[in-house]
Amino acid sequence: MLWWHLRKLQSADPRKRLEAIEALGHSRDADALGPLLEILQSPREGGFHSVVERRKAAEALGKLRDPVAVVSLMGALKDPTLCEEATAALAQLGQESIRVLATTLINVETHPNFSYLIATILNRLTWSPNTDVEKAWSYSCLGKYDEAAALGWAAVQPLFTALSHRASDTPKIAEAILKADHAGTRRSELADALFGAAQDAGFTDLSGFGQTPQSCIALMTRAELNSW
Repeated sequence: MLWWHLRKLQSADPRKRLEAIEALGHSRDADALGPLLEILQSPREGGFHSVVERRKAAEALGKLRDPVAVVSLMGALKDPTLCEEATAALAQLGQESIRVLATTLINVETHPNFSYLIATILNRLTWSPNTDVEKAWSYSCLGKYDEAAALGWAAVQPLFTALSHRASDTPKIAEAILKADHAGTRRSELADALFGAAQDAGFTDLSGFGQTPQSCIALMTRAELNSW
């Protein structure tokens, strides 16, 4: 029956294509992998397959349970229209996903925002971080800022990244960065980041900013803005 589902993928009827994609996922047939990956990676604009079909392909790859799909699903994480389905599929792929995701997490060439996303996914899986860098990303995503700060320099970049993702925790994260960055290497950068965060939150009295991170944190904490 695989040949029949593959044939339906070329149908002019989008409903038949969706049925075929779902069937390929349930087939657990290795020959279904290629066609599903092709759909997943089809162009967002002007491609034969719609966003709905690409999402369905991500779901099907999770059901297919072929570890070869992990790298392509990781690429799909960067597409906001596919991120949710790709995340769920990676969770279904289990230990193979964890191995590849963890390797990418600590790669120095991985963009910090992507590392944050990967750590968030890993925290949803049965992942036990081993190195200080892995633990730092995990703690930062879980909101365990004091635990992250205790790891020292390894936690500075993860905490800085968390600063741009968790505006409501800005003062807590900033304090954790100060603890982790013992040498004060990025203290000036932190003050600038806090200034920008205060502007984004609608902070009106900025007279105390641009001095030290400690004074910025104190001003934010005293303000007790609803947006923090």
